[in-house]
Amino acid sequence: MDVVVRDGPAEVAQAAADIVCRLLADRPDAVLGLPTGKTPLALYDELACRCREGAVSFRRATVFALDELLGLRDGDPRSFRATLRGAIVGRVDLDPSRFHSPAGEGREYEDLIVRAGGLDLVLLGIGRNGHIAFNEPGSDRGTRTRRVALAPATVEEMTASFAPDPPPREAVTIGVATILEARRVVLMAVGAGKAPAVARAVSGPIDASCPASWLRTHTDASLVIDAAAAGRRA
Repeated sequence: MDVVVRDGPAEVAQAAADIVCRLLADRPDAVLGLPTGKTPLALYDELACRCREGAVSFRRATVFALDELLGLRDGDPRSFRATLRGAIVGRVDLDPSRFHSPAGEGREYEDLIVRAGGLDLVLLGIGRNGHIAFNEPGSDRGTRTRRVALAPATVEEMTASFAPDPPPREAVTIGVATILEARRVVLMAVGAGKAPAVARAVSGPIDASCPASWLRTHTDASLVIDAAAAGRRA
């Protein structure tokens, strides 16, 4: 697994944006799997800026959200669908009909990805417990899009975002196998808080205890991280 270390979050966003832009230049109808969370927000800002400047186009691309929280009312702005629309989908020239997000048990979502031609690129963040999308510790390599219970640590991390309401405890997520079938996978991580998870992903056992470690079995997976996430002190 290729590891690319940049100075800080802005440089990580720029490096990831370069990867997306090169792909869309070579394959304008590329199929992308995109995450939510704090880490990719700077990337989405960069891509939106480049799109406004005419440096990249999403007009023929297709986007699949990696996961979605369950138990939220329709139209809840805290849903991942709404988050992605605000962060990237509504800020570039993507045809809204080409944006998809998972719901229910997930079999139809897997079929939709297959009909789109498969995922060309999946962008990922990493949880502090090593999860990718919402594949929590214990997720086997062969898992597919499915309904999952969120780990207590994940629920705790979301508490502030949902206060005074309790955070969701279930989600639907694409599986580890779904991710590994993508033609290319890029995981982004920034900040010292992610350093232990990154270390486990890169050099720990390749098993379900750290789902991100499964990326080491992929033929074209990269980590794009900042110095802090790499465990380097300023």
